[in-house]
Amino acid sequence: EHDTQSPSKTKDTMFETFHKQMSLESLPAFPDTPMIPHFMVKCVRYIESQGLKTEGLYRISGNRSLGEQFLNKYSADPEVDM
Repeated sequence: EHDTQSPSKTKDTMFETFHKQMSLESLPAFPDTPMIPHFMVKCVRYIESQGLKTEGLYRISGNRSLGEQFLNKYSADPEVDM
């Protein structure tokens, strides 16, 4: 007999695990910005070039599923194209 969780509980567990295992200090940095994690530089560059009018970044709450998809892609490949 398997111990199964509901899909929402599984997502919560994955989200909590991701946050426990990664800190900003543990993320790689760009050579030209050694004090700023690579992830943060990419996020800021993307928001400045594409996201200022995007729903969910500043205007209203974003889609949690899309956020989780991005986190999974970034976890698999920090060079992911945003």
